Amino acid sequence: MILISSIQPNPSSVNLILQARDSSKQYLSLPISPSGTFFQNDITFYDTIKIFYQVNENKKLKSIPAMQFQNGLIEAPTKYFNPGLIPYSSPNIIDSLATARSSFFYNKNLQQLASKNLDEITLRSRVKSSSQLLNEKYATGLFTGEAKEFDVVNDSLIAYTNVLDYVKVRVPGLEVSKMSSQTQVIWRRKPTALFLDEVPVEAASLENISIRDVAFIKAFRPPFFGITGGGGAGGAISVYTRKGADVKYVPGESLNFKLLAGYTRYKEFYNPDYSVDSTSEADVRSTLYWEPFILTEKKDNVYHIEFFNNDISRKLLIIIEGINAKGKLTRIEKLLE
Repeated sequence: MILISSIQPNPSSVNLILQARDSSKQYLSLPISPSGTFFQNDITFYDTIKIFYQVNENKKLKSIPAMQFQNGLIEAPTKYFNPGLIPYSSPNIIDSLATARSSFFYNKNLQQLASKNLDEITLRSRVKSSSQLLNEKYATGLFTGEAKEFDVVNDSLIAYTNVLDYVKVRVPGLEVSKMSSQTQVIWRRKPTALFLDEVPVEAASLENISIRDVAFIKAFRPPFFGITGGGGAGGAISVYTRKGADVKYVPGESLNFKLLAGYTRYKEFYNPDYSVDSTSEADVRSTLYWEPFILTEKKDNVYHIEFFNNDISRKLLIIIEGINAKGKLTRIEKLLE
């Protein structure tokens, strides 16, 4: 559930674009009440989303960042204690029992590491260039092959607004020309294949893409074999639009947006199976089993779990938390000895 409020009076409706961390988008158009609020139910998201907004029928409000967005979730504290270390000075978040428990397992782990005599190890690594990182992030399949690469995200000398104008001056031998109303891209006298996010497109589609929306460009020298049925005699130009953290907000050119935090994304819990893979390493795990989705019904309300204990615990604390169909919460704690 998401509750969104506007502090500005009198506009009739607002357009919203909800953009998740994976760049997926959802579009909404909501009416605004006379009190200046609007509401949308049944929206669930993890991590954070960007909410781009534009007020309709009141031009003066389109450029004013005057929105407040709420979804009813409790904001996470900005400071946390470190396991085994002295907590930060904040009386609202100190949990002495949790600190002592974390410190116990932290020190046990240090003892285990100190008991080992390791030979000296020298690690050497090569720092990847920004183009290599973008290639790993955006390119897939045959498009990961060798090509002339352009890191548009970190290009501070962009003087072109058009994608084709950008590559025309950076790729030797590439020709971009217009015949009547059609744009042609030719490399070594052969038509060049064009891709937008690895989808074949016409030259006109790239002409309408602003260079500010582009993250990465790859120019594959002729011939390019990534096209089924041929057609890559003139090489290929693959353009990748920005996604995730590469999307930039340019004041005056984009919609205003606010960042809203949602539910915490859960992590996959590692459960060792010593019946299959035994190890001589000491097991000092503090959490032995965690399952975020246990569904029960009235006729089937028994759930079996199996897990391995660590090497140091003789008492186990079981915590069960849940919610029923009516929204009633429950929490049970049991100590096993």
